[in-house]
Amino acid sequence: MKLLARQNRYYVGITLGLFVLGSAGLYGGARAVFRDEVAEDLLAATARLHPYVHGGGQLLPFDGRPQTPVLLRRPAPVGLRDTTLPDPDEAGEPTPYRQLTTRIATPAGPRWLVVRRSLLEADDLVGLTLAVMLPVMGAILGALLLANYWLARRLWAPLDDTLRALAAYDGRQALTLPATDVTEFAVLNHGLAAMSARVAHEVETLRAFTENAAHETQTPLAVLRARLDQLVQLPDLPASAHPLVADLSGGLSRLIRLYRALTLLSKIENGQFAAGVQEVDLGRLATARLESLADFIDGKHLIVEIEIGGCLACLHPALAESLVHNLLHNAVKHNVPGGRLWVRASPGELLIENTGSAPTADPTRFFERFRKHDPSSESPGLGLAICE
Repeated sequence: MKLLARQNRYYVGITLGLFVLGSAGLYGGARAVFRDEVAEDLLAATARLHPYVHGGGQLLPFDGRPQTPVLLRRPAPVGLRDTTLPDPDEAGEPTPYRQLTTRIATPAGPRWLVVRRSLLEADDLVGLTLAVMLPVMGAILGALLLANYWLARRLWAPLDDTLRALAAYDGRQALTLPATDVTEFAVLNHGLAAMSARVAHEVETLRAFTENAAHETQTPLAVLRARLDQLVQLPDLPASAHPLVADLSGGLSRLIRLYRALTLLSKIENGQFAAGVQEVDLGRLATARLESLADFIDGKHLIVEIEIGGCLACLHPALAESLVHNLLHNAVKHNVPGGRLWVRASPGELLIENTGSAPTADPTRFFERFRKHDPSSESPGLGLAICE
């Protein structure tokens, strides 16, 4: 997940949480304010009635409406409390009320004055307030989210540019990163540019060393091969030396193959074939390589089935030839005697299959360097590494 997406997810979660808490707080606060207003109204009404009742005045008869003040002869709990009573104005439905009960001394003895106020209007007013405020708060929340997304994209844009430059970096030259006025990103870009310059220098040093080593190694190997060929042609060479010379010749041949494979692999990794990339017909190359491997194929009595169509790929011709040769050579070498070999070339695909035995090793490691299916094989184990 991208950093910007993760940041937006956290921001949305936190903001929604605060929105819910704020809405609950707004509802609770508004309800408490309106209840306090009702309580103050009850206290004011009681204060107005108290002197009148204390002097012996009589209240109007109770008309069945809960909000009508009542003077009780029996003791009742003194103080504020909530209750629910049927309201004739609401078709007798239970309606929440807040009532205040006070004890008053009258000429006829103690009485308990009960004054009530409906909470229905207060609750309706709270609901109306929330109905107005919540959409406004939701709109503000949405605007904040959009503003945060836009601002975050602008702030993180230099990092995105740096990541794109890193994704395209091939190690052959120093990174060129865009300038930024954000201190942290500027420090990061400076460090990456310096590091990439060192990497490019090391790559160039390695490339030069590889070229020099290849050049210096090629001549001794050629001299050894020439001298060994001359040794074989000596007329007075003892017969007992023939096995030793044969072993030397085989070892030298393996060394030469290893040298060529390592040199080719090094050139590929250093990008020395990038300049000669062109469209190559892999199907035509496969046909030509099958002809060159005809003796090898006949020696194992393989049945070859070929379906060659247009299979164009952008490769260096030498690399394309090495790729096709390695794949076909392995397909023949690791096939069973009398088996089958299928070669199919179609647009965008070159498919090579054989009837070889199932691999016992981990197939994902076949492309590792010096990885051999058969440890006793004279192959250096670099063919598939070169293909990769």
